[in-house]
Amino acid sequence: MVVKIAVDAMGGDNAPAAPVKGAQMAAADDTLHITLAGVEKQIEEFLLPEFKGRFTLCHRESFVNMADKVSLSLLRDRETTMARILSLVKERIADAALSAGNTAAFVTLAISHLGLLPGIERPAIAVLLPTTSGCYTVTLDVGANTAVKPVHLLQYGMMGSGYARVMLDVERPTVGLLNVGEEPTKGDELRRETFRLFQKHQGLVNFVGNVEGQDIFQGKVNVLVCDGFTGNIILKASEGLFRSFRSILRRELSRNFIGRLGGFMLRSHFREFARRCDYADYGGGILLGVNGLVIISHGRSSPRAIANAIRQGKRAVERKLLESLSRITESTLT
Repeated sequence: MVVKIAVDAMGGDNAPAAPVKGAQMAAADDTLHITLAGVEKQIEEFLLPEFKGRFTLCHRESFVNMADKVSLSLLRDRETTMARILSLVKERIADAALSAGNTAAFVTLAISHLGLLPGIERPAIAVLLPTTSGCYTVTLDVGANTAVKPVHLLQYGMMGSGYARVMLDVERPTVGLLNVGEEPTKGDELRRETFRLFQKHQGLVNFVGNVEGQDIFQGKVNVLVCDGFTGNIILKASEGLFRSFRSILRRELSRNFIGRLGGFMLRSHFREFARRCDYADYGGGILLGVNGLVIISHGRSSPRAIANAIRQGKRAVERKLLESLSRITESTLT
């Protein structure tokens, strides 16, 4: 089975270098076929000779800048690289679309081009956060929607559960609601009403209660639900904390001979720690709730991050994530 991934070669802070180089790293897998949408001459500058015949190049002069605002003209423009890769998914020419470009624009265009799954009112970006238990927690939403209602968070819990079952092989995922305390009465009205709604629909999700901030990385739940504003702050704060910790540790180890010796002896463990905590290890989040597979990567994504995001998309296709989510959401309407 060949999986077809369409990549926005002009999306991101380091485009087209990072998307093109990342695509080449992923293309070592010969069961992948990658389409690169963008300015053909710029793409070819970074294509190695051995890959020039392996990719499909989709020339597009127009692309969405990181600072562009979502507007009607943007939604109507079918010639941008983002619009093209989403059209390829809609037309079933590609199995998944990936961009490290403007997140707000990509989410809005994905909804416009692909529509939402039955029973879903708002999509959510789901990412994997590492935990001390050695597993990952599916965390959503991390940036698709900042203003939500309790019913949207319930839908996130359902989709996150489906993601955990399909992608992480968790038979009955536990779902927690991020809040300022464990008690049902804690938090604002949104959190309190969401807690009641989760309890009311225990047949849809295996809800185990509120989760506090200090427990996010403890592996207490398989799925952590929050609004996009809170989730985006958590994601970026955790990435910043990791980078700061790594810098502090390096500085402290370099202070004297014993520290340098210890760092040398533990270097393989440090590398594994860095790998598990690095965003580039999973590369991006999947936009759950739209009627197509859409992968959203950071604007500053490295080639390695893009390559891993492509691999994540391939795995989602092979495991039929979209079909599984469709069955889950359709069941809520019956």
